[in-house]
Amino acid sequence: TTPTTILANIHAPIGRFGIGANFNSDELGFSKIVTANATLAYKQPIGSNGGTLAGGIGVGFVQEGIDGTKLKAIDPNDPKIPTGNVNDLGLDLNFGLYYTQEQLSIVNNFYAGISSTHLNAPKLTLTDGKASFNSQYVRRYYFTTGAEYELNSAFTLNPNILVKTDLVKTTTDINATLIWNQNVRGGISYRTFNDLVVMFGYNFQFPMKIGYSYHIVTGK
Repeated sequence: TTPTTILANIHAPIGRFGIGANFNSDELGFSKIVTANATLAYKQPIGSNGGTLAGGIGVGFVQEGIDGTKLKAIDPNDPKIPTGNVNDLGLDLNFGLYYTQEQLSIVNNFYAGISSTHLNAPKLTLTDGKASFNSQYVRRYYFTTGAEYELNSAFTLNPNILVKTDLVKTTTDINATLIWNQNVRGGISYRTFNDLVVMFGYNFQFPMKIGYSYHIVTGK
């Protein structure tokens, strides 16, 4: 079965507030997961150096489903394997803080953020009356930071780091992007467990960017 992913989001500023909505549908074989949430953020200027602290929340739902008609059980009488469509829906909460500063020491456009998804760790129960099993979502935590460093009048270096953890497993992305004339960009990213990503893109004069990345798996 061809995997299908649908992503959609919309965000808009209203004064110091920001509102938005996100939708994600991910279907692979017999499994389908849908998440949707509405977001609200507020930003507050801090100090006289162009600093801004923003805080936001996301409230929505996560739905997980399994199509039992696509399963071929070794034991057709296995009570844990559904024979029809089963799904469940649960409340999903997210939270984040994000700090930006126009100039910090020798770098520009500094930023740092922390966030968490599945704050309430929703637990879904998928059952068709006889087959029943649980799907537990764990809290995930994220930290990111980065800045811009002007090498000369033509080139700007944009390093950043992204750390993702569920307090059991942690992965770190170390990224560096070189921007030429504020338009053409190319870079590389190293992810723990020996993964590499190469990327390039272009910034248009109006507020739009286009980019491409390729993930190279170097480990087993």
